[in-house]
Amino acid sequence: MNSHPADQPDPAQLSTALIIWTGFGQTPRPQRDEERLARHIGTHATIKLMPQLRKLEDDFYATSARQTAPDLPAMGRQASEDF
Repeated sequence: MNSHPADQPDPAQLSTALIIWTGFGQTPRPQRDEERLARHIGTHATIKLMPQLRKLEDDFYATSARQTAPDLPAMGRQASEDF
């Protein structure tokens, strides 16, 4: 059984929503699109998840990893160390 606070989405659900929202694998560069997300998971779920997705976006820009890491794996490691 997954254990996470009732007011927080399941981590797998949040991860999937993040991938869809940013267009990962669908667009040549990140292209955040709430309408695309709503088409995949529904309007209600999108409204519920957007605050958490925006927080992840803010956290991403709060780290310098995107400017200093040589590649995506290094960026992920550095960003996780920053938090």
